[in-house]
Amino acid sequence: MDEAIHSEIGADGIAVIRLKVPDESRNIITLPVLTALEKTFKTLVQRPDLRGVVVISNKRGSFIAGADVRLLLACQTRSDTVALTRRGQALCNQLAHFPVPVVAAINGECLGAGLAFAMACQGRVASDAVHTRLGVPETRLGLLPACGTTLRLPMRIGMLRAFNLMLTGRQLYASQALAIGLIDEVVPATVLLNAARRRVEALRCNPNTPTRSALLRQMLERNSIVQQLILNRTRQRLRESPHHNHPALLAIVDCVEYGVRKPAAISLEYEAERLGELWQTRQARALMGLYLATQGLKKPVNSVRPRTVNAIAVLGSGQMGARIAALSSRAGLRVRLKDNQTQALLNGLRYVDEQAEQALKDRHITTFTAVQQRRRVTPTADYRGLRGYPLVIEAAYEDLALKQQLLREVEQRGDQDIIFASSTSSLPITSIAEHAERPHHVIGMHYAAPVEQMSLLEVVVTPQTDPAVVATAVALGQRQGKKVIVVNDGAGFFLNRILAPYLNEAGHLLLEGLPVESIDAALVRFGFSIGPLAFLDRVGIDIAARVGGVLHHHFGERLQPPPLLERLLEAGRQGVKNHRGFYRYRQHYEWRRKRPVDSRVYSELGIGRGTVMSADDIAERCVLPMLNEAVRCRDEGIIRSERDGDLGAVFGVGFPAFRGGLFHYLHQIGPETVVKHLYRLARRHGSRFEPTPGLSRH
Repeated sequence: MDEAIHSEIGADGIAVIRLKVPDESRNIITLPVLTALEKTFKTLVQRPDLRGVVVISNKRGSFIAGADVRLLLACQTRSDTVALTRRGQALCNQLAHFPVPVVAAINGECLGAGLAFAMACQGRVASDAVHTRLGVPETRLGLLPACGTTLRLPMRIGMLRAFNLMLTGRQLYASQALAIGLIDEVVPATVLLNAARRRVEALRCNPNTPTRSALLRQMLERNSIVQQLILNRTRQRLRESPHHNHPALLAIVDCVEYGVRKPAAISLEYEAERLGELWQTRQARALMGLYLATQGLKKPVNSVRPRTVNAIAVLGSGQMGARIAALSSRAGLRVRLKDNQTQALLNGLRYVDEQAEQALKDRHITTFTAVQQRRRVTPTADYRGLRGYPLVIEAAYEDLALKQQLLREVEQRGDQDIIFASSTSSLPITSIAEHAERPHHVIGMHYAAPVEQMSLLEVVVTPQTDPAVVATAVALGQRQGKKVIVVNDGAGFFLNRILAPYLNEAGHLLLEGLPVESIDAALVRFGFSIGPLAFLDRVGIDIAARVGGVLHHHFGERLQPPPLLERLLEAGRQGVKNHRGFYRYRQHYEWRRKRPVDSRVYSELGIGRGTVMSADDIAERCVLPMLNEAVRCRDEGIIRSERDGDLGAVFGVGFPAFRGGLFHYLHQIGPETVVKHLYRLARRHGSRFEPTPGLSRH
C-alpha cells in the first residue's frame, strides 16, 4: 500500500513522510501499511544526504489511530500474533536507532501502535487542536500495549504515570501530554510541520536530554525497592478493583516489571509472548468484537442524506436539559435553552459554565474554547427566536400530557419542517405524537444517564417517522460524540426495558434482607463499574420510580417494581441529587468515591440485613432477567440486531464490556443453561423469571 505513504526530501535534507491510508476514515496500521513503512525507512537510511525525518499525517484528525483490530482477529494461531507483534517492535526499534533524528508531527489521534511509533521517534511535536489525543487504549480490547510500549512508556514518563495510561486506556490532550513529558512541544496545527523541522535541527545540534524533574523521577524509580513498592501496590489495587476480571491488566504490570529488571531484548520478547497469550482469551475476543461493532455504527443508518444541524433548542433546563445543552455546546452547536422558571434557567447556565470550567482546569480545552462554549448557550423563557432552529429536543418532566403540549407549541411556533425530539426515557413516542400535526417529524432521542458519562444514545423511531428525520437525529447524536443505536418505539425502548428487571431484582434482594453493600459488591465482582443500588442513587430514585411505574403499566406484573422506591421517596431520599440515598453523600455527584451505606435505610424500609447469599447467586438473580428481557426486545423488534443490543447494554447501562454484551454473554454461557436457571428461579421466586418463548426456542 505505497499509496498510503508519500515521502520526499526537501532542500534542507529533511524527509517528510506523509500518511494517508486510503479507504479508511482514520490512519490505521494494516499489514500493507506496515510493509510500506518498513520499506520507506529502509530506503531512507541509505540516503547519504538525509539530515532528518518528519512523519506527519495528511488525514485530518488522525495521526495514527492504532493497529487494525482485524489484523489480530485474522491471526490463526498464537504464533501468528507473536510474529506480527515482533514486526511492529522491529519497526519501532529501527526508528529508535535511526542514524538521523526522526520527529513525529502529531495532529489528531495518536493511539496504541501510533503512540508506540511516536515514542520510538527522537522527537514529538503535537498540534493544540481538540482532536489531538494520545493514549494506549489496548486494555479496552483485552490486550496490552505492544511494539515496545510497556518498555518505552515507563522510561519516558515514569512507572506511575505509565500505569495510569496503560491500565485505564485514558487519552490525553496535547497540553496534558506535554505536562507529563510525553511530547516535547505543542503548537498550532498551521505551523506543525515547520515546528517539526525545527525540532529535527535542534536534535541534530543537541540530542534530547531529560528535564531536571524527569531525572529526579527516573533516579527515584530506578531504585529497586521503590520499583517493587509500585509494582506490588499496583497489583493489589487491580485485584481489589472492578477490573479484576481483565487478565490484560496484570499482564501489563508483568511486562513493565520485565522492562525494569531485564535487558531490552528479553523484555520485548516477553511483551510479544504475553500479547500472544491475551489474544486467545475470551475477554479479548469479546472486546475486539465489541470494538468492530462500534465501528459499524459509523455507517449511514439509511440511504437518506441527513439535514444540516448547527443549532438546536432545548426545552427544559433541569438535569437532563442542562446536560444536553452542555454536550451540544461542546460539539460546536448553538443552543437555545428554554424554561419557564428563571431559577431553572440560571441553574442550567451554571451547569454549562461548570462543565467548561472543569474542562479548562483539566487542560482539555483552551480559555478561548471555554468562552466559546459558554456563549453558544443562550437562555429564553419563551419561544421567541425558535424559527430557524431545525431541531428541538424536549427534556421536560416525564409527563405525557406535558410533552404533548410542548409538541403542539413547537409545531405552532417553529418552522414547518422542524424536528421534535423527545428525550423521554420511558413514554412511547407514538403516544407523544398522537395528536401531532406532523407526526413524521417526531422522534425520540433517549440519552443514557448520566449524559456526560454514558456514551450511548437511543434514537427511537415510530412507523411514521420520516427517514430523513432518523438520519438527522443519528448524525446529531454522532456529532455530540455519542454511540447511536436506532430502536423501534415501545415503552422503555431498549435501555430501560433491560434495566428495569435488573434494578427491580436488586430491590427484591434488599427486601429479603441482603445488605446494600453485598448486593452492589456482587455485581461489581461480576464486572459492572458500580452496583445496582449505587446506580439508582446516581440516576435518581425519583426518576427510577417514575420510569418503573410506566413500565409496570405497560408490561404488568413482570416489570412491577418492588415497593422500596416509594418508601424511600416518602422518607425524602432521591439519591445523589439531594445527598440522600442508599449511601451517604457530602457533595454533589460524589458517587465516584466509595461512600458508606446509610444504615437508616433499613429502618425506613422496615427490613433487616442478616440474609447471606453468595456473590454468584446475587449476580445470577439480577443478570438473568436482563438477558430474558433483551431477548424479548429482540423478538418484538425493539432492537434491530443483537449487535445493537450488545452495544446498548455495554455503553448504555454499563454491562461488563469484557463479557461482550448481553447477547454475546448469552451465547457464551448457552441459552439452554439460561433457560434451566430461569425455570429454577421462577419456581422459587415467581413468574417474573419465566423464560420468554424466544429464549426457550433456542
